[in-house]
Amino acid sequence: MTMSLRWNLVSVDETSSTQDLADRLAAGGATEGTVVMARTQSVGRGRTGKSWLSPAGGLYVSLVLKPPPSSPLPLLPLATTFAVVDGLKSSVGVRPLVRWPNDVLLEGKKVGGVICEANFANHRLSHVIVGVGVNCNSSAKSLGRLSRAATTLAVETNREIDIDAVLRGFLSSFEPIYQHWVAGHDLVGERKTEISTIGKKVELRERGTGRMLTCLAKDVLRDGSLVILHRGTQRTVKAEDVDSLAELAPA
Repeated sequence: MTMSLRWNLVSVDETSSTQDLADRLAAGGATEGTVVMARTQSVGRGRTGKSWLSPAGGLYVSLVLKPPPSSPLPLLPLATTFAVVDGLKSSVGVRPLVRWPNDVLLEGKKVGGVICEANFANHRLSHVIVGVGVNCNSSAKSLGRLSRAATTLAVETNREIDIDAVLRGFLSSFEPIYQHWVAGHDLVGERKTEISTIGKKVELRERGTGRMLTCLAKDVLRDGSLVILHRGTQRTVKAEDVDSLAELAPA
């Protein structure tokens, strides 16, 4: 198990991407626990290369992590999403759900997301940059065409959100989950009721082929894989094999 994380905050008004800045700092020797936070991002990005709108009023943060090479990397995005959920419960008082594999939902709309990028040197894990974006005080209008599928904490609670409190809540929740993740604990088993995807009809796009599958999401396994039923055949899919997933309706 790793030592307790010591958070070292690096705050900037604007950057292209907190992921890129954190990666440069890590390559330059930044310690584990370095936290890069920006008021806005000019080219923020989400999972699988998607853009992430980053207007002022949101939480945009990336963590430098240096876990052991044996750590279960495919599970880290889901584990981090659980930490975002816990942090929002404690700091804002809302009860979000998780859309597999890395989205945070409020009232069925996306309020946050997670991206994890591993970096290797000489075929060995060097560091991991974990990025979190949460729509806090930005207006629904600022989300543009995404406003139908996304929301903000301020919209859902009808009050201004303390972004620093959201950050503190997330970091406080992340550390024990990170320690348990490194140690190989089952982070999924007791939290399946918080994964909104389970039991729903979903539409997913396979990464690489672009093929769209409409199927039933049956379960999420301990390693973070999604169990689906497609045309009578049950199979598992990993997050890295899925470009996008939409929940359609309960089964």
